Amino acid sequence: MKGTDAFDPQKFERSFILNNTVMEARKCMECGEPLRGRADQKFCNDLCRNAYNNKKLGKSSNYMRKINRLLKKNHAILRELNPQDKTTAFRSTLEKHGFEFDYHTHLYTTRSGRIYYFVYDQGYSELDNNKFVLVKKKIFCKKNVLSKTYKPRSLHRNSTGFSLSAICF
Repeated sequence: MKGTDAFDPQKFERSFILNNTVMEARKCMECGEPLRGRADQKFCNDLCRNAYNNKKLGKSSNYMRKINRLLKKNHAILRELNPQDKTTAFRSTLEKHGFEFDYHTHLYTTRSGRIYYFVYDQGYSELDNNKFVLVKKKIFCKKNVLSKTYKPRSLHRNSTGFSLSAICF
């Protein structure tokens, strides 16, 4: 506060004097309480920090939660109806279980042009007369180092030399 300024008790409560400059007191970003402690502190406690972050991320997180819930439900339905890794089912059976056809993780198109819709490792493709083939994707991965958890599938040459393709278990 400069010498010519009138004393304002409310402003004085919200600020403090340091080297003849007025600095606003640090306040919690959630509740507005004055902060005590570290200079980079933003919240007065964990409750305020969690409440602030939940408000900030709530809308986008709710959308992602909804999508993930639908994907998990679709995956569970396909896994339940396809215990043998390949079977057929009618559209009415899938719909009766609550399957949402608009929600899947990725597509796979065969050389013949058939499109498989996958929900993680469980997939389906439409046949004729509202009938679907249900399949389970075999999970493969490539490893350069052979360990006890990988069984070799093939050895092929690439630009850097030899590498080992392996089946992940």
